[in-house]
Amino acid sequence: MEKLSRSLTGLMLAIFALLTGLAILLGTVGNLAHKSYLAALVLSALPLGLWLLLGKRKPAVPSLAERVGAGKTCLALTALCLVLSLAAALPLRLEPEVDAYTYWITALALSRGEPIPNPEFVAMFPHIMGYAAFLAPLLRLFGESLAVPAAANAVLGCLSGLCIFCLLLRWRDLRTAALGCLFWICCPSRLLFCEGVYADAYYTCLLLLFLTLTAYADRVRLPLMLGMGALGGLALRLMNTARPIGVIPMIALGIWILLLRGKKAKEPSGWLRWGAYLALVLAVYLPLGGLWNGYLEDRIGQETASVPGYSICVGFNMDTMGSYSEEDIARLHGIYWDTLSAEQAQQQMLDQAAERVRQADLGRLLPRKLATLLGNDEAGAYYDAPALGDTAYRLACMISNVYYYFLAGLALLGAFRLWKRREQGTFLLAPLYAIGLILSQMLVEVAARYHYSIIPVFVLLAACAGRKTEITSES
Repeated sequence: MEKLSRSLTGLMLAIFALLTGLAILLGTVGNLAHKSYLAALVLSALPLGLWLLLGKRKPAVPSLAERVGAGKTCLALTALCLVLSLAAALPLRLEPEVDAYTYWITALALSRGEPIPNPEFVAMFPHIMGYAAFLAPLLRLFGESLAVPAAANAVLGCLSGLCIFCLLLRWRDLRTAALGCLFWICCPSRLLFCEGVYADAYYTCLLLLFLTLTAYADRVRLPLMLGMGALGGLALRLMNTARPIGVIPMIALGIWILLLRGKKAKEPSGWLRWGAYLALVLAVYLPLGGLWNGYLEDRIGQETASVPGYSICVGFNMDTMGSYSEEDIARLHGIYWDTLSAEQAQQQMLDQAAERVRQADLGRLLPRKLATLLGNDEAGAYYDAPALGDTAYRLACMISNVYYYFLAGLALLGAFRLWKRREQGTFLLAPLYAIGLILSQMLVEVAARYHYSIIPVFVLLAACAGRKTEITSES
């Protein structure tokens, strides 16, 4: 079993590296119509090479972290993250448009206790309510200002940074934890996304909370471990309400427990503990889904859709190469107004999706979707463009992409380090989640923004790309 587990771990990390590397090559070298992507890739080679050269020495910042201790380092980095996030978000006051506008008006209605202004759209896309329900009490408490979601995103970014710090402290050491947190703090696209009324910072924070609970669960007594499993199930259900991908970390956990624990799979007590942990995650996650659906239908006044027919239909649209389609969204609305049923509208779109799958040229479609999802990191700049102006927008795109390619390069090296040392701990949940999200996006509508929650995976792996310190074995 141990030998099989090592082989499967190597295969999983190879799949992660293949998908990541291929996506970036397709988005740069394979997309010469936009030469700025290739230019950013070339420019990223300079900091990457410099980093690898200087990596033979002990970095000054992690050394400082060791001198002041974990608590003070964490506090200082969290404060820095909050200051930079607020400085990036609050001055812009970007007016919400399209998806952001939908989130905004839904959150306002919930905060005021008024009827949802777009019930038919929310019924067809119920995940809108997840982030809106998170924002609503904040709007009631602090007022109906666009500064509220911006500040909330900044705080969520800080909590995500705290989770990254704790994860790397558990998996490796203080120096690596400080480095990973700095990688996250300085990420340009993260800072740019603080401004918009989008759910990405919210569900990503919940994902990292689940990973943190899971990483520390095996270090506590069984009753507390079960409590952490229940909290993990709650985090994944909240994540799923904002974006329907909560099942992916759960599947990753199941795969790790069954196949990737190496020699620890021989310990009966480990099977008992991790089986109980997964059972508690499911025991909380599944019933809360029914409660949430009941709340939605009561608040919206109609049955919500249970299948993502539109997203799958768009995902196999050869005209838009799996990206947003005006024609398909118009068709969905047309079916809804004919049937007055969100479920029937999505079901009919699913029937059309089945026909598209049969006719799709997957050899052209899937590489294009992969490049759209992971080929660049300028979505944050794109959504902030109305407030940035042309020159600042172009500069933000270039900086975001250079940093992203640099981070991805280090992440690939970090994945190689994990393979080389035959890592079998909960660290593997991070690349497993990334693989699951990438593959799921090949089935549905794709956009560059949807890779936001993979950036922390790159950060975690990138921080472990150095040679100096071995990853701490998990007990």
